[in-house]
Amino acid sequence: MIKKTQEKMQLRDFETPDLAALHRLLAASGWSHRIGTEADLARLVAASQRTAVAVRPNGDIVGFARAITDGMSNGYLSMVAVAESFRRQGVGQALVERIVAADPRVTWVLRAGRDGAPAFFGKLGFTASTLAMEKPRQAGALPATPPEEKKDRRQAWHDGSAICLIAVGAHGDPLDLNAAEVKALIERLEECLQAEDPGEPAVPARPQISVRSAVEADAHTLAALAIQVWLGTYATEGVNDLLARYVLETFTPAKFAGWVKDADACLLVAEVDEHLVGYALLRFGAMQPLVSEAGAELCTLYVQEPFTGAGVGSALLSKAVSSVRERTGTDALWLSVNVKNRRACGFYEKHGFAEKGRTHFVLGEGRHENLVLALLPPIEA
Repeated sequence: MIKKTQEKMQLRDFETPDLAALHRLLAASGWSHRIGTEADLARLVAASQRTAVAVRPNGDIVGFARAITDGMSNGYLSMVAVAESFRRQGVGQALVERIVAADPRVTWVLRAGRDGAPAFFGKLGFTASTLAMEKPRQAGALPATPPEEKKDRRQAWHDGSAICLIAVGAHGDPLDLNAAEVKALIERLEECLQAEDPGEPAVPARPQISVRSAVEADAHTLAALAIQVWLGTYATEGVNDLLARYVLETFTPAKFAGWVKDADACLLVAEVDEHLVGYALLRFGAMQPLVSEAGAELCTLYVQEPFTGAGVGSALLSKAVSSVRERTGTDALWLSVNVKNRRACGFYEKHGFAEKGRTHFVLGEGRHENLVLALLPPIEA
């Protein structure tokens, strides 16, 4: 969500019906020499692994960004454009963050030749490179579509934590694949994983994760880890006094030490090479009216960003469910998660949690909508 403007805007991926409006925006923003016709623009977008559009409540598109990336190591931010009347209102920053922020392991590059571009991208963490080289494109119009060019794109890759398959048409529309075509995509993925590229570093092996009960000596480490993860997740526009006071009052060593000793709590930590990289906090007897069947709450499950996708969260959740089963005789537990935290929502859904309703987390004068999710044992016939 873009909050610096006077109206709320939606950030989402490009969709095929956006094509005409996007072509007008880019032409008005000085990109005519690169986008060609609508058909040419459709080819550019279809060949981009990531896109983002900023849409006003009335449906007008006022911003666009696209990037090319392998999702693991390298990325090229090819285009960022914002309608002139909406510049300097946070739209461009939000577009760039949507494209690049999800992959801290990826090195992103871009060309910053336009007026103001170095200063703009410098504020977003980009620095001038002394290593990059380029072979400039030849002057002239965009090439015509080769007659032999396929009209769809079918790719397979690994993003470091999951197998990714994509099958889209020339304009970004999904394709229906038969079993043989799916098999071909999977075989392509296997080839990618087996190929050796001496110019790229090897994908690191999954770390050895150990999960144990926390002890009082962990208290300071846990407080620091919790503050780091919370601010990294929710302080996306910087830290203000309200957020600072909240984390410093909520995540204190004394509170973590208290949870270690609390008979109605279970505090678990995940370690990699004797360093804490995540933790989970359970509270027994914490009831939620929307989930009367569960008497245990998973209050927190935090994982340091460099270890997301490495199995740490799954290991902590598995141990938490086991702890609930040992204590209560059932796997039933519930939790609440911010509706905008899509990564966390997807993680819990993957592990069998189902939505039971909604509630709100109140911070200052703000009310933040949360999903209430529950993991319940199957009903016996």
